[in-house]
Amino acid sequence: MSPQAELTALISTRKWEEIIKHLPRIANSDESKASGSCPNPTIGLFLLHLALRFMAPLSVVSVLLDPTRGGHPLSITTPESSTGMLPLHLACQHGASPSVVDLILQRHPSAIDVKDDAGKTAMDYAKNPACPQQSKVGQVVVLAVLNRAEGYQSIAKMIQEQAGKDVRQQREQLQQAEKKMGLLRRELELELGRQEHADGSMTILLGQLKHELHASRKDAVMKDLVASTAVGTANNLERQLAQVKEELAAEKEANSHQSIFSMFGTATKDSTGIARIRQLEATIDAKEEDKVRLTQQVTMLERMLQTTTKSIELLESQNTSFQEEIVALQNEARDDEDYDGDDTSDDEDYEDDDHGVFSLLRWGR
Repeated sequence: MSPQAELTALISTRKWEEIIKHLPRIANSDESKASGSCPNPTIGLFLLHLALRFMAPLSVVSVLLDPTRGGHPLSITTPESSTGMLPLHLACQHGASPSVVDLILQRHPSAIDVKDDAGKTAMDYAKNPACPQQSKVGQVVVLAVLNRAEGYQSIAKMIQEQAGKDVRQQREQLQQAEKKMGLLRRELELELGRQEHADGSMTILLGQLKHELHASRKDAVMKDLVASTAVGTANNLERQLAQVKEELAAEKEANSHQSIFSMFGTATKDSTGIARIRQLEATIDAKEEDKVRLTQQVTMLERMLQTTTKSIELLESQNTSFQEEIVALQNEARDDEDYDGDDTSDDEDYEDDDHGVFSLLRWGR
């Protein structure tokens, strides 16, 4: 006899003890494996269905669902091809015990809501069982078990629906948060672009300022050089003028001790002395004019030096203001980076830029 025929005969004759005893042996026999009947056969899926039609007890149903003892656990969720009935439908239709119904519901809770090909649920069969052997009390207990399972299933559905709503709401909130993050990211990128542009403009401005400071200092040095040269020239002229005056005084004193050549002098000697005196007087006048001119030049150079000094002070004041603005921009940029959590490499690049700017400012000073 084949394993399929042997199991069918044992179930139809309700020899439950022999089924429990011999099921592992039959399922693991070489003939059963060759025929494909157990442990994963087509017939194995429906042994539970057949047993429930003959009101199998809880011990047999447990063995038929235990794969370690030759059972087939997938049979609990497999409907009959001819009727579409699940094991729960058959258990309720044929008056299974409440413990069997409870075991099936534990293994397959959603079966409480499944309808067969006739459009009936397990509750419909439990209210009108086809087995006269089932007692009234047993029917009431089975209905209570089904009602309890139906309530649990309803609660599970409500929880599942609420969880689905919560998941959808969280998904929508997450999408909105992602949109906001995208907007903030774009705003941050724009702000960083503006900061980079401002830094570039500030660098150009600092370069121009450095060039102007360098040119102003060069002009100031040249003016100082010219002024010092003019002062030295004026001092030289003053010394030459003093020397001419001394020579003129000595000449006049020498002339005062000499005779005026009225008795012994000649016209040639008189004319020579007068010419010398006039030449010395002309030299004195020329030196005086040079002194006045150089004094005016020195005064003008001193005014230009004062103006240059004020310009340098103004440029240094502007340089200080630019440094304060740069420090403010850098602090603001650091605050933005701390808020976003930008990466460390950006901070290092920014610190390198800061060092370059401050080095440029110190060199400009």
